[in-house]
Amino acid sequence: TWADEQVHKGWTLIEDRRKVGDLEDDEERLRVHEHMVEALRTAALFGGSLIVMVTNDVAGSPEALKTPLNLDAVSEVLALVPLEAGEFSVDEYDGDFAGGTFREPLIYRVHPPTATAVSGALRSGEQVHASRCLYVFGARLTTAARYANGGIDGSLLEAMWPQIRNLETFEQSCAIMAVEAKQDVMKVEGLAALTTSDQAELLAMRMQAIATQRSSANMVIVGDGEQFESRAGTLTGVAELRGVFESGLSAVSSMPRTILFGDSPGGLSTDDSASRRAWDRYLGLQQKKRLKRPVNR
Repeated sequence: TWADEQVHKGWTLIEDRRKVGDLEDDEERLRVHEHMVEALRTAALFGGSLIVMVTNDVAGSPEALKTPLNLDAVSEVLALVPLEAGEFSVDEYDGDFAGGTFREPLIYRVHPPTATAVSGALRSGEQVHASRCLYVFGARLTTAARYANGGIDGSLLEAMWPQIRNLETFEQSCAIMAVEAKQDVMKVEGLAALTTSDQAELLAMRMQAIATQRSSANMVIVGDGEQFESRAGTLTGVAELRGVFESGLSAVSSMPRTILFGDSPGGLSTDDSASRRAWDRYLGLQQKKRLKRPVNR
């Protein structure tokens, strides 16, 4: 998925070789990779996600969560608690012009779906300082819009929804047209003579009877000299029109069609390397925007 693509190569630890092994053990214990993928996924769906770092300096003291993280007092990260939009809100913003985080969230209030404490520290309704949290955003909103949205950004899925809806509507319309394009044909021997004789009324009654048989019993009873068949109509331009809707969805999602829909490369390209390079550049940009800050933390 889009989230897996951003972190499938992991990250590089630049540290003393002896410490790297310990960090790798902690990464596995804390399920860092799994939580980052889930944070990206929920942020894309709901606008934002939060990962609370529960450290040993707050074990047994929930009030300490409201204080800034002091790295000198921390020797262990006990747990990473992922929260999605609706499970956290912003209680206070930073009003310090010179602090470097002006207008950014300063205090979060968390609302996990369970009241069970994590190591006796994290509980529903608890206030948590922003320095103890990793925030991953979805579709970036303006500051005013983010304030109005409770401190959470917009949903990437919601931004793409009009194009998804258009493609779904097109497919439903094609299904209806495919049924309506079918043409029923009834061959009657001596039809020209029947329509100009006193048998014309009888012929009309026969056609009505056939229509009734098809609607009620899904069958047609034919007599001598009669033939009944259904001919499938041809819908032209469907593939080209579908390509227009797929290109629209590809544009708003920033994902090449060869990746989004699994299309075969077109034109002179055999591996669509240009689209892959463009997608990799986009992923790199998203990694810098969404992941660099929380991963460094």
